[in-house]
This record gives sequence, C-alpha cells and structure tokens, in this order.
Amino acid sequence: MTKPDANQPTTPDSPPSPDAGGNRQTRQRQRRRTQRASAFSKWRARQVTGHPEAIAALHLLPPRTYASEQGATTVAYDGLGFFVPPASTVRQERLIEVLHLLGRVALATSDMLFTALYARRFDLRTTYRDLSLLRTQRLVWSAPPDGGNFHGTPLRRHQIYGLTHEGKQLLINLGVITDSESLEQMHACAWRTTVPRPNQLMHDLQIAWWCLSVREGLRLLPWCVGVRCQVEPRIFPGQRPDAILSARFDVSQPRMDLPLLPWMARTPCPRGMLDLHWALEVDNSTEAIAILQQKFEAYRDRHANGTYQEHLGGELIPIFLIQNATRSATLSASFKQIWPGGWALVSTPGLKGANASPFGALWGHYRSMAQQQIVPLLSTLQRDATQRVIGFRPLMTEALWRRYLDHVRAHTPPYRLADLLAREQDTPVASDE
Repeated sequence: MTKPDANQPTTPDSPPSPDAGGNRQTRQRQRRRTQRASAFSKWRARQVTGHPEAIAALHLLPPRTYASEQGATTVAYDGLGFFVPPASTVRQERLIEVLHLLGRVALATSDMLFTALYARRFDLRTTYRDLSLLRTQRLVWSAPPDGGNFHGTPLRRHQIYGLTHEGKQLLINLGVITDSESLEQMHACAWRTTVPRPNQLMHDLQIAWWCLSVREGLRLLPWCVGVRCQVEPRIFPGQRPDAILSARFDVSQPRMDLPLLPWMARTPCPRGMLDLHWALEVDNSTEAIAILQQKFEAYRDRHANGTYQEHLGGELIPIFLIQNATRSATLSASFKQIWPGGWALVSTPGLKGANASPFGALWGHYRSMAQQQIVPLLSTLQRDATQRVIGFRPLMTEALWRRYLDHVRAHTPPYRLADLLAREQDTPVASDE
C-alpha cells in the first residue's frame, strides 16, 4: 500500500495550493475573452455590406474628417520642436455622435449604428469597442431582444442600444447640441430598462430603420444642407406621430462639407431654400382600423387649421408604412372617404415598397393614398390659383439621381440642383417662395 505524500495534504479541510486562485482567475479571463470574441464573430458573420450600387455611390464622396483632424490640431509639433497634443480625439467625437443619434431615434440595433456612423470609414471592431465602452460607462443601455413574428419565426438577436439619462445629461453638460428643443425631445431611459414586447420592439425598430435610411439618402444629396429627425415628438398639441423628419435644400449650391449632413434646428426656411416635412406612421397590423381613422382625421383637421404651418413653417406630408398590400388598400380606401383631397403617402417595407431601391428608403416606391399614383418622396405640394392643394410636384426622382451619379463619374457634375432639373427635365424649379 502506498503511503500518502507528507507534503501534499489529503484532508478535505486542507487549504488549496497557492496556484489555485491564480489559475481560476486566468481561466475566467480566458473565458471572458472567448465570449467577447464569439459575440464579435457572430456580428461580423451576419453583417450585410449593402448593395454594390449604393456602395459605389458612397465612395464618390470625399472621406469623412472630424473636427479634431482639421485646422491647427493636425500640426504635430510647434516651431520649437514641442509636440502639440490634440485637445480632443476622433473617438470622443464618434461617441458623442452615437449618443446624439440614439436620442433622435430612441433605439437602434448595432448594425444600424454601424451603417449610419461607422461604415464610411471604420470597421466593425471599432464599432463594437465604442458601444462596449458606452455601455460600461452607463451612457447607453443595451439588450438582446427576444421574440418572434406572427408566424413563429424567431427574431434575430441583434443587440439594441438606447440613450440613458446619464448619456443625455452628458450631452447637456458638454453643450454639443445648441438646439434646446431638440435636446428636450430626445428619448432617454434608465440603464436597466425593460425591453419592449416583440410587437412594439419591431414597430420601434422599423421607425428607426426608415429614419436612418432616409437620412443616409439625404446625406448623399449635395443640395440637402440640413436634416431634423425626432421619434415621437411632442410639438403638436394633442398629436404625437411616430416620427417627424424634415430636410432643407439649397437649389443654388451644394453644401460645404459633403461627407457630413448637419442636424438643423426648427428655424424659418431662408429665402432661396426649400423645406420638406414628413410625418411617419408605422402600422404593424395590430392597431384597430378605428384608431388609424382617427389619425387620418387628425392630419386633416390640423392641416385645415394651420397647425403645421404654425409649428413647422410648411405643410406636413404623412407617410403611412403598412406591412402588407392588402391592409394598405383597405386603409387607402378609408383615407379617401375621410380626407378626399388629402395628400398622404403609403408604402410597405418590402422590396416593392419603401425598400425597392438599392439607395434606401428615400427612393422607395410610395403611392398617394387618394389617387393611388406613385409619388417620389422628394416632392412638394402643388397648388392651384386659389392655393388649394391639387397634387404633388416632384423635386427629384431616382432616375435623376442616377443620372447625377453618371455626371459625377464623368467629372462633369452640375453644381446647382436647378441646373440638373432644367438639363434633364427642361423645367425650372421654384425656389424663392
């Protein structure tokens, strides 16, 4: 029989060896690194790069530069040879942009944030690290949404993010948003917030998708000089649309910083420019028809009493995003009974609707709910001699956008939107209203 080693106690109450704690910590660190690498690998595996035509259009713009890379901050040394450290970094500006965007759209998936803010210059790993840092500092909340659609297909586990109260307070303290109304309207939740139910979550994510897709399409238009977007704004008495998106166009010259589309405040439209306003309403087929009819009546009555002219300085075009063509036809028939001369647009999120174009929801297929004719989203309201709205007047179509890209590739772009419209359509555009 073998004797036990005196130097190696065998009783259960004996203390562990000195290396046991270190080995356990090492295993825990390795497990955490493996989990992080696995999460990033799954994200990278499912990431879709986009349509080739859209990617080619993105590459026609000059690369994005941040404020910390411009001006004197790019000088590495002074005349005496001392290194001049930058006061801010590109990463700090990126993090502020993420907080700002989440406050506008309420919530977004990690893929949406990557496409909207990072894809033009940075990779997925940079996005992953930034979002992890913001969550660690409790400036954003995150959750993996679980649920399914009506057919039982499970929802893909995209990590979603939203602005926390601490993140909104940071934006206030830094003073990066000078528009007090936009700052007040921003959505913020507690760090340990409750994820909405699956139906409500898909509804909110579809709102965020449409807003971000239209905003990116507007960024590619050099004549769009500003955009304003807010989910569930509280600016109209007794009415709260799912989202309000406004865009300002300068038909005389392109904006100075092409890669960046600035946020704008709710200010009167200057002379020589043009503002377009859209109100998004997403129907996920769970609302009663009577509730949607009340929304039709609300838009009709507030157009009649001048509410939108008073608060926006222009008319508001409602956009109803319906999930299928059958329900869309039903709601359009109801709309024509309630508001026969109305000017709302309707579409679906599918490939035959708002997602029909490779260049995003800005160039999708939208139909007039009253006349059932295809109307470009970039359209103004056409009036008769008595100032009564009689239809839509397209400002720019996808066909014109594609011909503009051809001019850019040939290095002969028309620098005025009015010139492009006159050259291609032989019709002038009224811009001095």
